[in-house]
Amino acid sequence: MVSDLLPRLVLPLGLALQLLVLCMVLWSRHRRFAKTAGVTAFVILWVFSLPRVSHALIASLEQRYPSVGAADAPCADAIVLLGGGLQLPYPPRTDVQLGPGADRLLATVRLWKAGKAPVVLLSTGGGIDSVLSETDQSARLLNEWGIPEDVLVYERTSTNTDENAQETALILQQNEINTVLLVTSASHMTRAMALFRAEGIAALPFPADHWVVDRSGFDLREWIPDAINLSGSSRALREYLGMAHYLITGRISLDDLSGALAGEMAAHDPPTRQCEKLTVAPLKR
Repeated sequence: MVSDLLPRLVLPLGLALQLLVLCMVLWSRHRRFAKTAGVTAFVILWVFSLPRVSHALIASLEQRYPSVGAADAPCADAIVLLGGGLQLPYPPRTDVQLGPGADRLLATVRLWKAGKAPVVLLSTGGGIDSVLSETDQSARLLNEWGIPEDVLVYERTSTNTDENAQETALILQQNEINTVLLVTSASHMTRAMALFRAEGIAALPFPADHWVVDRSGFDLREWIPDAINLSGSSRALREYLGMAHYLITGRISLDDLSGALAGEMAAHDPPTRQCEKLTVAPLKR
């Protein structure tokens, strides 16, 4: 809970609201400082709500991991899908819904159907029960879209990307799985790759959910603020804050981060192998 609350206080919206509160508190006695706080809050909200700024921040993450077709992806021993793509069936919803990051599931289906790995590991965390569990709901959708149940492995205990990497490493070790195709949003891939490198996992990135697209020419709308782009800026800044936090606390090393920024596997990882006929070995679930 604390790890989720602190970023909200320093991201644009939370920081601007704190400055506005400070403006009101100081208004009667320290009007000069109050005005400074108010203007700063306005500038923060305006700048980070601009599509041009939001797109630049997200693109700085996504461009490190450009889109790749499933047919061109390397083969691996397993596909690892990170959670975050679904909206669970809380009332009044009667069924699971696809969220903004649902391309992760589509990418996983395409990789499996292209024969890139025989196993799909769902590192999507648990929930209150099977109905409100992203893992179980993801599995149900993958089954509906053609991936059989017997190739799925479940990781149900993680609650964030750090725990995704730790719990996934244990399952891979138990099943003697060496290389994996890591599927997550392109803007999230750098942080995920750094954490997976820190666990010694030979992860090959397969990014999905690219948000920023190339557009030529001047577009006035790029300079008109809106709430969606404030959210986009915050999403990108959260990734950078997360990487800084893991680096400062020693969770990842500079080598892990630099390798992730370059899209590399760990130095001791085996080389990427060519595709071959893949079979499913008995799995420890």
